[in-house]
Amino acid sequence: MKTLKIKRSEISIDGGTQQREKINPEIVAEYAESMRRGATFPPITVFFDGAQNWLADGFHRFFARGEAEIDDILCDVHEGTNRDALLFSAGANAVHGLRPTNADKIKSVMVLLKDEEWSKWADAAIARHCKVTHPFVGKLRKNEAVSQPVTVTGDPLKPALNLRMKIDDLGKSPELSTDEAENSYSEADMHEDSMQGAISALSDENEILLNQLSAKLFTGSEEERTAHLGRLNFLTEENKQLKILNNGLIKARDSVMRENSSMRKQLTMNAKKLKA
Repeated sequence: MKTLKIKRSEISIDGGTQQREKINPEIVAEYAESMRRGATFPPITVFFDGAQNWLADGFHRFFARGEAEIDDILCDVHEGTNRDALLFSAGANAVHGLRPTNADKIKSVMVLLKDEEWSKWADAAIARHCKVTHPFVGKLRKNEAVSQPVTVTGDPLKPALNLRMKIDDLGKSPELSTDEAENSYSEADMHEDSMQGAISALSDENEILLNQLSAKLFTGSEEERTAHLGRLNFLTEENKQLKILNNGLIKARDSVMRENSSMRKQLTMNAKKLKA
C-alpha cells in the first residue's frame, strides 16, 4: 500500500462501492468547512487496477474536498480491481467516520449475500467482515432466500401462479412465534428493513447509471466530465436528504394533527362529564 495525493478527477466513484444508504450533505458541508480551515483528515482508500483508482472508502471526505474546491486528496492506494474495492467497502464504514445506520449495515451485508462467490461464505465470516452480528447475517440470508422465485413445473398455468407467489412474498414477513414477536427487533422488522434496503440499493444503482449517462453526454474534457459526474452524484444525495426531511416534516405534522384531534375529543368528553 502507498499513500499518495491524487487528483479527485482521477478517482472513480461509480463502481458501486458506496455502501452508505445515502451521503449526508450536512457532514459533507461540515468536513468541507474544516478542510478550508486547514484541518487534516485521514486518507481515503482507493484500489488501483492499472488504469482506474476505485474509491472504496471515504465518500464523505471525497465530496467535501470537492465542495471545498480542493483538487487533490490524500489516498491509501492498494493494488486491486473494482471487485477488491467492493469487498473492502462492505466492511469499511463500521470502523471509523460517521457511524453506520441499520440500513447501511443491511446494504453492506447484502453486497456479499447477493454475490455468487461471497454468498458461499459462512454467516460468521460475513459478520466478521461487515462488523455485524452472526444472527444479523443469518436473518438477512433467510429473508433473501424467502424473496427468491419459487420454481414450479408441470402445469402450464403455474408460471403465472409462481409470479403471483413471488409478488405476495415481497409483502409478507416470515411467520413468528409468540416469543419472537415480543423481541424488540423481530423477524418482521428485519424482513421489512431487508426489502427497504434492496429497494434503496436498486434506486441508488438506477440514479448512478443516469448520472453516468449524463456525464458521458457532457461536452468537455475527461476531467470536466468526472467533475460533472461528482457534482451530479452530490446533488442526487442532497435531493434524497431533502426528500427525507420533507417526509419527516409531513409525519410530524400528521402526528401533531392526530394529537390535536385526540385532545379535542378528550376536552369534549370532559365538558360532557362536567355538565352531567
